[in-house]
Amino acid sequence: MKNKTTLTIQRLALICSLLLSIGVMTVFHACAAKEDGTFMHCHDVQLVVMGIGLVLAVIYLILSKLPGAVRLVLSILTLVASICLFFIPGSLMPMCMMKTMRCFSVMQPFVRIFSVLLSLLAAGNLYGQLRSSK
Repeated sequence: MKNKTTLTIQRLALICSLLLSIGVMTVFHACAAKEDGTFMHCHDVQLVVMGIGLVLAVIYLILSKLPGAVRLVLSILTLVASICLFFIPGSLMPMCMMKTMRCFSVMQPFVRIFSVLLSLLAAGNLYGQLRSSK
């Protein structure tokens, strides 16, 4: 894989990470606040997903400017984080009790689709890093 291809993959992953963070806070958000103003567990999941998306975006933003060994370690980290992201809503972190609520019907599928996409991009990026280090 050429360096140009790896850079393109990193840019796509940056865009997907930002779309995940923005989407989970706007259109594909979790359940709204309760009547007393408090939030349910799914709101915490929403914030964690947004945070991971922003961390991934920062990593992809600075990845091409780092030395080879650090770049390789961060590429592995992005792959692991993207895979873990798939399991956060509902598996690693609890959400609402009813499967018909917005967090399960809207936010969880959105996060899972983007986590698969980010995992594929992270695997492609890692492959490119490994090929260029040889």
